[in-house]
Amino acid sequence: MDNVEKRINDLSVKELNHFTWLCGVRILPFLGGHNEFSYWGDKVQTHLNSVFFALDKLASFSKEHSFESINNKDAIAKPVFDATRNVYVKPPNSVIKAIYHLVIDDVVSAISFVNSALSHHSDKSVEDKFQKIMLSDIEALLNNDKKTLCNDTTIYGELWESFINDLKKVGCDYWAELYANLFENRFEIDDELDTRIVVSDEHKAEGAADLGEYLKERQGMDTQSIDEVRIIIIGQAAAGKTSLARRLLDADEKMPDANSCTLGIRLGYT
Repeated sequence: MDNVEKRINDLSVKELNHFTWLCGVRILPFLGGHNEFSYWGDKVQTHLNSVFFALDKLASFSKEHSFESINNKDAIAKPVFDATRNVYVKPPNSVIKAIYHLVIDDVVSAISFVNSALSHHSDKSVEDKFQKIMLSDIEALLNNDKKTLCNDTTIYGELWESFINDLKKVGCDYWAELYANLFENRFEIDDELDTRIVVSDEHKAEGAADLGEYLKERQGMDTQSIDEVRIIIIGQAAAGKTSLARRLLDADEKMPDANSCTLGIRLGYT
């Protein structure tokens, strides 16, 4: 993968964001082939959810063309790191570690773990094929020609079907369809991404399968943007609550006299 490591230096921040997400999605199928992710024991739903959320956040970085704050990235990366604990099966261990390093922007280390995952594939030519695909990804991004991104799933051999089927067997039909569509549509980021990355912690805690069911239900809903916000301003007397409220409504609003005071409580709507 030395050639890949050299070529990523030619990518802009925007292009590197997209390449990072692509790497994560491309290695994801190597989690399959191990009896419904049995290496995670009773944490399958939790850890799948952590990995899927991390990949969605990588996609959002690509979409927004910017990096998230280190603190936020650490919060995303920690659950992925937790997913590596007690996983000694190869290549899943290397795949999860690669995604972890992608999230924390250590792309070089991530590529080394990708290489480790590939080395355990039964088809020894897959390493060379995968390197060519990653190099072609870089060229496509440099040329702003994403329609040429390789979406051939035969490189995974039986692992591709195993990965998709394993997801379905653990109730993750939503995610199986999502990743199958990503490959089919040459990694065009889907319209549901913004919904997935803002779901509540309560829904995320339910696990990948239940979250997928919730997201499927939302797909059939009509949504409407409501540009409203409710604000309650609380403070000591003469702290400037009324002044703040007025300026929030109108930056040019005249301020109250220094000795004036709002009596009791004031309710307002605009």
